[in-house]
Amino acid sequence: MSRICWNRPIHKLAVAFIAAVLLALPLQSQDGADEEKSDEVNGSADVIRDDLEKGVRIFEGNARLDRVDRTGHLYADRITMFYDPDDESARPNRMLAEGNVQLREGDMNAECDAADFTDGMNVIELTNKEGKVTVLQEKDEMKADRFRYDRRDESRQGWNVDMRRLDDSGTLNARTVTMRIETDENGVSTDRMTAEGDVRLRQEDIQATCDRADFLDEGQIMELTGRVVVLQEGTRLEAELFQYDNREGQKKQIAKGSPAKFRFRLPPPEESAENAEEQTEENAEEQTEENADGGSSD
Repeated sequence: MSRICWNRPIHKLAVAFIAAVLLALPLQSQDGADEEKSDEVNGSADVIRDDLEKGVRIFEGNARLDRVDRTGHLYADRITMFYDPDDESARPNRMLAEGNVQLREGDMNAECDAADFTDGMNVIELTNKEGKVTVLQEKDEMKADRFRYDRRDESRQGWNVDMRRLDDSGTLNARTVTMRIETDENGVSTDRMTAEGDVRLRQEDIQATCDRADFLDEGQIMELTGRVVVLQEGTRLEAELFQYDNREGQKKQIAKGSPAKFRFRLPPPEESAENAEEQTEENAEEQTEENADGGSSD
């Protein structure tokens, strides 16, 4: 039986309605099996208004929705829910949160001006009137003009993105950044992140620009394509493809192009350095003698 806590009395249909508001993704247990999740949600607001004929319910003033299992919440100045008034379950098919929005979905925390839940509540689009949406996810902070999250496949996409590791070990800027889960023929799932359009990145001792960057294994595997320029420890590399594998026991780099170009500085030979030092001393002695002669002529 779903339960809900209200600040003010409301129509009894709310119980079944609110129970389906935050349909979060299944949790993964340690052995990979899906865990059962509660669909119970506690909701509250200063004022709750319900239009049963139009199928609109509004939570206004300190609107809060909290999953009972603590896997997610939604806070905002105002939350509007839309449902089919002829549907007895009154399950929402869209929800719009506006003003000082704070959203948590599993490992993702976000702040924005508006959060629009569409496509049967499965797609969440975050926007800001001014500035950027802020999304925190595990070790990363993303700021974007717009952010989209699809609960069905856990894909996430940001536009005009500024991204950084919270430990300051790397940054990423691009027109779009997409995060998704890919499954190979053996059923093994891998997290992939793709940045496209005017990509600029810094990762450990590498700085690079390119048209597209793909990251696997939390950035330990990286593939850059399209007008690639890599700066690393005083060297410059230009290529159409740059592959970087920083996994333990796999450390390697591969560059391809037509042709790939590599530029670095040779250290000065020791002999040349000694000669230069001797020449400098001779010049100094000559200058001293000239100054002495000039002084005596006066």
